[in-house]
Amino acid sequence: MKIAIPASGNKPESKIDARFGRAEYFMIYDSESDAFNAKQNSKKDGAGGVGVSVSQMLADEGVNIIISRNFGPKSQQTLSASGIEMYTTEGGTVEKALADYKENKLRKVD
Repeated sequence: MKIAIPASGNKPESKIDARFGRAEYFMIYDSESDAFNAKQNSKKDGAGGVGVSVSQMLADEGVNIIISRNFGPKSQQTLSASGIEMYTTEGGTVEKALADYKENKLRKVD
């Protein structure tokens, strides 16, 4: 299972980026290898439709779950259509968000 979290930096201790589509990085956690991989967001400077482009990029990466502070309506629609589960967090670090997910402390977006 792969879990993506928008981040302001490329390390697990980086803060969660408040902007889903325009985040600097996505930290992708792979539960099989128990490791993070940083993916720079090449779509963040797009003129429009960034959330949809990023959602498709993450689906192409094989992401199963996304943890973010928020999701735009078009991003939600694209992620949902791709079968990706969405959870919201209040912020903090990537590591903290992952720990909260594992402890069932996050709200699932329907």
